[in-house]
Amino acid sequence: MTRKLTQFLIRVDGSETIGTGHIMRCLALAGELKRQGHGVSFLTALCPDALKKRLVAEGHRILPMPPSIEPGSPVDARFTVAAAGERLATIVVMDGYHFDGKYQHFIKDARLKSLYIDDLAHCEYYCSDYVLNQNPSARSTLYPDTAPQTQLLLGTKYALIRSEFHTYRQNNAPTESVPQARNILLTMGGGDKDNVSGRVMEALNRAPASMNLQITVLVGASNQHAEALQRSAEEFNSAGSHRFEIQVNPGNIPELIGKSDLVVTAGGTTVWEAAYLGRPMAVIITADNQKAGMEACLQQEAISLLGEQDLSGETIAQHLLDLIQDQGKRESLARQAATMVDGKGAGRLVQALTA
Repeated sequence: MTRKLTQFLIRVDGSETIGTGHIMRCLALAGELKRQGHGVSFLTALCPDALKKRLVAEGHRILPMPPSIEPGSPVDARFTVAAAGERLATIVVMDGYHFDGKYQHFIKDARLKSLYIDDLAHCEYYCSDYVLNQNPSARSTLYPDTAPQTQLLLGTKYALIRSEFHTYRQNNAPTESVPQARNILLTMGGGDKDNVSGRVMEALNRAPASMNLQITVLVGASNQHAEALQRSAEEFNSAGSHRFEIQVNPGNIPELIGKSDLVVTAGGTTVWEAAYLGRPMAVIITADNQKAGMEACLQQEAISLLGEQDLSGETIAQHLLDLIQDQGKRESLARQAATMVDGKGAGRLVQALTA
């Protein structure tokens, strides 16, 4: 029996303001779809150039939304339906908070199958065929008003992990625990509009010289603070014993996460990636959509939660220095994190969508 292949249209946006996590998790889904032979096109109104290049490099077509169209508007919905028809797509994936119940209903009325990727359960109602919420806090009670056909796909069993993380884990043994964390990875997401990275760098620079920290700072595709972070790194490197390295949109993120002794991150996509690789994490909440999920991770003792982005430098420094020196705590965090994500989420999602 010949397996039926499907054309997908993914409607998603990303920027410094809204972050790039929406695009990155859709990229994980698109990779699995492509691996199984399905066709994928991206329709975007906002997408950093670096991510556009990556989408093209991975074999996906990008359809630009005309700049005159307001994202999430009825005109956006009509354009999306027309684009689906042009690409012969029968399934539309939506990822973004501006795709509300009315937008979903427009897609449904066009007789297109649809998936809505969610975090906040913020829509007044949901009528997509599938709603995905990959947070550990996701519960059916968050969705009291859904259409009869809507299927809820909830929890970290559906966490979307990109293929390069699978490859890295298959080819590398887990990094061994050390008495004192020395290799620190700092990543505050693709945008980091409030430059939380800079504040964490200052906090880590306060560590005693004897710790001899090696801090790698990831700067995402839409981060507007790259030059300021580079200047800070050069200043710290010239005056102290710790070593700061700025990497802008690097291509070896799985390796950087996998070889770190501690990951300091925002509460977004990196949390699921680091959990899959079994790394200990210290998390700072940088957006409202991260709160419920990170509080659930804290309850499972899978992360060390510093708090929200308005933390003082002193608080960040004390929390991180304690964790850097507490080998037992870091080992426990890594074990618990690894139980949350098995890396099969994209496969489970594609199976549901194409059943």
